[in-house]
Amino acid sequence: MQYHLSEEQGQIRDVITAYLRDRYDHDSRLKIVSSPERWSPTVWNDFAHELGILGLGLPEWADGLGGGAVDHMLVMDALGSALVVEPYLETCVLGAAVLMRAEGDVARHLLAGIVAGEVRLAIADLEDGPMSPTVPFTSAARVEGGWRLRGVKSRVTGLPGATHILVTARAGDEGDMAVFLLAADHPGVALVSGPTIDGRVSSEVRFENISLSADACLIGGGRGAEVFAEAVDRATAALCGEAVGIMRRLIADTLAYLEQRRQFGAFLADFQVLQHRLADMQVEYEHAQAMAFFAAGMADAEPERRRPAVAASKARISRALRHVAQEAVQMHGAMGMTDELAIGHLFRRATVLENQYGSIDRHMKAVVKAGSDTAGWAAD
Repeated sequence: MQYHLSEEQGQIRDVITAYLRDRYDHDSRLKIVSSPERWSPTVWNDFAHELGILGLGLPEWADGLGGGAVDHMLVMDALGSALVVEPYLETCVLGAAVLMRAEGDVARHLLAGIVAGEVRLAIADLEDGPMSPTVPFTSAARVEGGWRLRGVKSRVTGLPGATHILVTARAGDEGDMAVFLLAADHPGVALVSGPTIDGRVSSEVRFENISLSADACLIGGGRGAEVFAEAVDRATAALCGEAVGIMRRLIADTLAYLEQRRQFGAFLADFQVLQHRLADMQVEYEHAQAMAFFAAGMADAEPERRRPAVAASKARISRALRHVAQEAVQMHGAMGMTDELAIGHLFRRATVLENQYGSIDRHMKAVVKAGSDTAGWAAD
């Protein structure tokens, strides 16, 4: 599989990597995730104004720089390597993908706010129970002058610092899935939040018959499921980039550790068996990188081609990520799970990421159901 970066894309990745190396090192990140806010407004402001990456993947009509899915994937690659917790994925990828398919001044205003660093989105789409993602239990009833929203969402990410929440719900008498927008500080929203193993925050969000204006429904008219599925595919493709960045960091940190530690009078890096295991990790990384480019390249394809391509990529990359993360921790020994080293934190993020937007089994079933020839790539 062939892929390459343009000169401009390579420069963008280098600039982001340099910024994160200088201002988002391991100790700086630990301070951020241990703070009451659990995210950094200063870093987010730098993303908007110093690096200009918040609008990198948005079209020019949305005040963006005209990039696309590959640009999102490259940004997530760099952010993944540094274990960045700020809500780039929720805001600039998934949330922005929904807003770009919405109509009206509300969506356009929000997109401009994203580019300026003033709007941050949380995504409330997951629920406990038997309902499917495309037929949520949360409901929005039509009332005079607007809507009344009722339901509970679980595992909501991006809420620390979010200005708005995107909510999926069954809308009106038809019961079709729609996407609604509300302010994160809406008085009718009740939150129960807690830390996750990867240093982030997950929340249960309750909507107790809260009143929304008519224009709070961003995507309706039977389009909600299709638009949101496309947005999730784009987010999944970007998440593949994050996985690749984590893998690269795991390999680099493991090699550095083996070059420093000695046993039986020799550096661990000189042991042939460990060299072979590192080589296997590098092969997995190369395969994953190619699949991440493939997923990003298919993000704009029609649904019947995009869905199995993204699913196959996520399944294959998740397998590779698990292998590399487990090997990295094992070669570090007990040091691999200490807070002092980044390896344990990378492993915990890899564990969460493997199941984010679908487990390996779920994605493999999607590929097989589609009858796609990408099934062999995911199963390798």
